[in-house]
Amino acid sequence: MSRQLAALEARLSARLCFRGPGGFELTEFGRAVLRAAINAHDTLQMIGHELNCARSVMTGSLQIGIADNCLTNPECKLATTLTRFRQHSLRHRQVG
Repeated sequence: MSRQLAALEARLSARLCFRGPGGFELTEFGRAVLRAAINAHDTLQMIGHELNCARSVMTGSLQIGIADNCLTNPECKLATTLTRFRQHSLRHRQVG
């Protein structure tokens, strides 16, 4: 990691952080680079989202909250349904 950091600092011609026995501390320039990197990342995510919307593609995480008895109840088809949903999603991802 130190070599990668040193290489990045050489490429940017500026020190990003102070390194010592107590750990790392960002320089003012390092904080500016971090802010710029976060902004660039956020912008790229927004662009990806906009392009997916234009293609009518849904992306992201799906979170499902369930009660304990949903998994142990033989009448509940949640596990089967989630498996089918995952298989469909994987097939769609491979085709698209």
